[in-house]
Amino acid sequence: MVVWIEDHLSVATPEGIARIDSVCSTAIPPETSELNELVKNCQIHRHTSTCTKNNSVCRFNFPRSECLETHVIDTSSNEFIYNGGRICVLKRKSEDGWVNNYSPALLKMWKANMDIQPCGTNESVAYYIAKYVSKSEPTNLDGEVSRAIQQIRREETDVSRKLFKICMRILRERQVSACECVFRLCHLSMRDSSRKTIFVNTRKAEQRYKVLKFNEAGQAAGYCANIFERYEKRPAEHPNYDFNNMCLIEFAMLFGHTTQNRQL
Repeated sequence: MVVWIEDHLSVATPEGIARIDSVCSTAIPPETSELNELVKNCQIHRHTSTCTKNNSVCRFNFPRSECLETHVIDTSSNEFIYNGGRICVLKRKSEDGWVNNYSPALLKMWKANMDIQPCGTNESVAYYIAKYVSKSEPTNLDGEVSRAIQQIRREETDVSRKLFKICMRILRERQVSACECVFRLCHLSMRDSSRKTIFVNTRKAEQRYKVLKFNEAGQAAGYCANIFERYEKRPAEHPNYDFNNMCLIEFAMLFGHTTQNRQL
């Protein structure tokens, strides 16, 4: 989750650092605080097999070193690399080396683990989002899926059943978060937007994939029409639309797929 704070002071100024300290924390609250149990249950790092996946030491840099004051890191320094590309090191006591960064206000509402980190610049926000969007799948995923596809292709079943099995195998082999699992199992919407999007495949005609069309017996019976074919078959004349001067993008924006019994 990315939280944008409007009119935030520059993190390179003392006022900006003070703002970060007021929002972020690495300390275990006093026993009398309502956050004490939340921090102990949710924010204390415990080593797992993923910590040493690519190295012999914890790749999340726990336990973290003591830091007397919150400070911004020079992006060309070794400290920036050691800090995992984060631009800021939060103030931390020696006894809080295992505490993950958190926001007291957000932790009260979220009541689950978080790793809050100030981004500071637009470039840092873009880097943070791109890093998670482009996070790679397990290295053995391609091999597992390829072997599964070869096995399924040899089965004596119809095409639709084979495609279904392949899709299920890919989903089973992928690593997904607990949230995504819940959304898929409960058939909840994975995304929501106030704007509708339309995908137009811009590859060459011979490289575009097509969707199979099945008859009542469940056998493949050709391909479904795509946006390009529907655009080519648009009416020559229409009282409300100038189809002759309408480009593909405008056509895709104005018209959607309909059943065979209906016309534009």
